[in-house]
Amino acid sequence: MAEKRLKSWGNNRAGQLGDGTVSSHNAPGQVVNLSNATDIAAGDTHSLTLLADQTVVAWGHAASRPGRRRRGPAVGREAGRSRSR
Repeated sequence: MAEKRLKSWGNNRAGQLGDGTVSSHNAPGQVVNLSNATDIAAGDTHSLTLLADQTVVAWGHAASRPGRRRRGPAVGREAGRSRSR
């Protein structure tokens, strides 16, 4: 199975693009050190993704410092469910 990689662009004042910087970008760029994503959600200053192993990764303002990532298990009734697109 091919790895599922994420790309992001736009305002990056809190590191929410996941590229390891706080520089904004007008063109899509790779979210670094992250693969096998199955779902993603984003807010104004944070991003989250659900990985194939059911781990949730958050970065941006939600991770407490710009660009820092937090990782933990998916919990709750929505864990493991993908939204229809």
